[in-house]
Amino acid sequence: MILTTRSLFFQKNIWLPLLVALTPVTSFPLYAAVKTADVKKANDNFESGLRYYHGHNVAQSYSQAREYFQKAADLGHAEAQFYLGALYERGKGVARNYKTAFSWYQKAADQGFVKAENNVGSMYQYGVGVPQNFQAALTWLQRAAGQGDKVAQTNLGDMYYQGLGTPQEYKTAAIWYQKAAAQGYALAEYNLGVMYSQGQGVTQDMATAATWYQKAADQKFPAAEYNIAYLYEKGQGVVQDQKVALAWYQKAADQGFVKAQLNLASLLYHQAKGKSQNYKEAALWYQKAAAQGDVVALFMLGKMAHLGEGAARNDVDAYMWFSLAAGLGLKNAENNCQVLSKMMTPAQIAEAKKEAQSWLDKHPSFPVKKLNSAG
Repeated sequence: MILTTRSLFFQKNIWLPLLVALTPVTSFPLYAAVKTADVKKANDNFESGLRYYHGHNVAQSYSQAREYFQKAADLGHAEAQFYLGALYERGKGVARNYKTAFSWYQKAADQGFVKAENNVGSMYQYGVGVPQNFQAALTWLQRAAGQGDKVAQTNLGDMYYQGLGTPQEYKTAAIWYQKAAAQGYALAEYNLGVMYSQGQGVTQDMATAATWYQKAADQKFPAAEYNIAYLYEKGQGVVQDQKVALAWYQKAADQGFVKAQLNLASLLYHQAKGKSQNYKEAALWYQKAAAQGDVVALFMLGKMAHLGEGAARNDVDAYMWFSLAAGLGLKNAENNCQVLSKMMTPAQIAEAKKEAQSWLDKHPSFPVKKLNSAG
């Protein structure tokens, strides 16, 4: 399994107060068009909304929070508008509505609320709640990034990296990722690690790549955990250390990162050397990866069942796993099914197919829903 460096992680990165701790409440600026009494009323409503939002000295309730945020937002409170947008973005206390979320983010952004500026830019970037518009995305992201917003800086780096609304410029992308990474933003740290490992916009340097992967991994970013594990496994940019590699693969695998699950299983498999318990542990991780549609994991489970590694030889199970891998287009697995069919009775083949379909029924997210006749 090769290192995950073919591309960076791109995702709609928005500020969601649902994911951050409560911060001190600051009054919004007193604009000429807003009466002093309205300012106090807006602040009071916003603070009440925060209490219900976080459940501070009251029963936590997003719907109650929404009511107070709505009152404050209607009076022009920028942060309340931002929080209200977040509730609609997540569908908390109100039906999810991206258009309404965008509308409230826009109102807050128009008042210079930097997190809302990022969110407006990101929604234009991905066409969520508003028609996709890269030029508008650039405008808003540049505004927020210029104020030091680490999420906006990362989003802006993505725009330059992909050449969206602007010529593709790896050097400029690296600059923006560097600014966000300097603030400890894990996604930017990871992306910067990828650029150093690939030599995109920067001089290729695996040791520097490892440094950035490590920083992101220390924040439990699974792709970074996987990449730093791979570097330790292969001794690239770091001193080779299989135990450290295994530990980082484990961390990423525990978070459901399928490539880490596969590599962890592979390490355990090759270290088993005939020990049944090690094979069983490898099989467990192969099964987790298989459930996410990894064809190599499916093939390995078939191989282990046929060879009796970790358990008694079971060609019914082997045929089941190979047929699932064949369903994903793996020709070698299809060939193995044909070979096994010559060793099995019709009843055994029918049982294997039944088990395969039963497995599919228990894993609704698997890419294949029903085995074809070749399986």
